[in-house]
Amino acid sequence: MEKTTRTGADAVGPDDRITTPADNPGAQPSDWEQALDSLPAAWPRSLQAQAADPVVRAAVRRAYTAGLSLAGIRRRTGRSVKALRLILSLEGVLRASGGRGLRPGLPEGYPIWSAYTTAVIHRRIAEGTYPAATPLPPYRVLAAELTVSRSAVCAAVRRLKSEGRLRREGRRLVIEACGAARRRNPARGAGGRRGPPRAHGPADRARPPTPPSPRFSPSHLSTGRWPQAGHDNRQASDTGGLPAAARPVPAHPRTPAREN
Repeated sequence: MEKTTRTGADAVGPDDRITTPADNPGAQPSDWEQALDSLPAAWPRSLQAQAADPVVRAAVRRAYTAGLSLAGIRRRTGRSVKALRLILSLEGVLRASGGRGLRPGLPEGYPIWSAYTTAVIHRRIAEGTYPAATPLPPYRVLAAELTVSRSAVCAAVRRLKSEGRLRREGRRLVIEACGAARRRNPARGAGGRRGPPRAHGPADRARPPTPPSPRFSPSHLSTGRWPQAGHDNRQASDTGGLPAAARPVPAHPRTPAREN
């Protein structure tokens, strides 16, 4: 008697197997068996072409949801497990770890699972399912409840922390009120300092002014003196109507000779 296959949470176990025409010569092959057996002759070469071919995806999905394992599909088609996993992931029916049921397809409107997880947690916070100041459920609980991987939950948590909806208290992640985290840590202002620009107070007005730095120019060559702070030495000497480069350089002062 042909063995009955199971799907979903009652997926085939280690002692169950799909019967084939070779196991029971009198049985007729099912539609998914015929479609699966016809794949090797027309199987695309590249991995991307395999995942994009609707005939390949439909045949692999039907065989997998009927209870055939990845190893069984690989034996029938001669394709790699990597290609089969990619096809089943795109179809949204890849079983979770341990074979516990079938993973639902990615909901429409979400490009990746982490975006879907972020939207679900964000909606539950907004609706009050996860009240403010309460801890977020553990990663494994969220992953099992939403039927997603832990990496998708981790990516969603990072996104919510950057938006200010979660904060860490020790080893827990706590739901934050909307915008509270951004008010507590305002953006950096000019000069790398957090918060709004500092207002000038009495202490700033009482501070003595800083003297300006000396101004150097070619006029120092004609004046024969050092530049002074706070003084425009470029206008200190009379050029006599000549440009600065054409005015005469004064003679070096000589000490008068002593009379014998």
